[in-house]
Amino acid sequence: MNKNQTLSVTKIIPIEASGVRLDRCLRLWIPKLAQSLIEKAARKGLLKLDGKKVKPSHLVNEGQSISFPEIFLSLASNIPAAPSVGLTRKDRSWLKSLILYEDNDIVVLNKPPGIAVQKGTGITKSLDTMMKSYETAYMARLVHRLDRETSGILVFAKSLPMARWLTQAFRERKVQKTYWALVYGVPEVSQGVISLSLSKKTNS
Repeated sequence: MNKNQTLSVTKIIPIEASGVRLDRCLRLWIPKLAQSLIEKAARKGLLKLDGKKVKPSHLVNEGQSISFPEIFLSLASNIPAAPSVGLTRKDRSWLKSLILYEDNDIVVLNKPPGIAVQKGTGITKSLDTMMKSYETAYMARLVHRLDRETSGILVFAKSLPMARWLTQAFRERKVQKTYWALVYGVPEVSQGVISLSLSKKTNS
């Protein structure tokens, strides 16, 4: 890094990055940032937390300010864009009709049965690929999944930090889920525990 590459950028640590290593926090904004560049910036005193020099392994907390060389940001533009699919006006109208809630961080869809969440063998159309093309102002990121024939709430994050925070919340079962089922007839008892596996039944 020469003197023309030492201009500094300062960002505030978001809640979803609280408690992680500083180098990992940087990759929330710049996923392809090489560890060698982070280490070099730290050795030169160009990596700071609340104005103080720190090591890449230092844990950060929400609200702290992190400063790093401006040249790091140019690396983000070198990341290949995610593949997108062409959406028709009908596709866009359909996707818009599925949106139950949206804010600056997430988009919540009411997923209907019969549409795949992600691409796979023999699947040419999925909500994941369609949402990546639905809006150019952000990259919609899937944080959990539902089976193809299952209907229900599907959450997309609008940023990588929020995607990682939500993915961890789902993984650690911090997200409360409610399932509804249609049954034939009226059960004889008002409550109980079913320990059997579910089986798929076709309409044929």
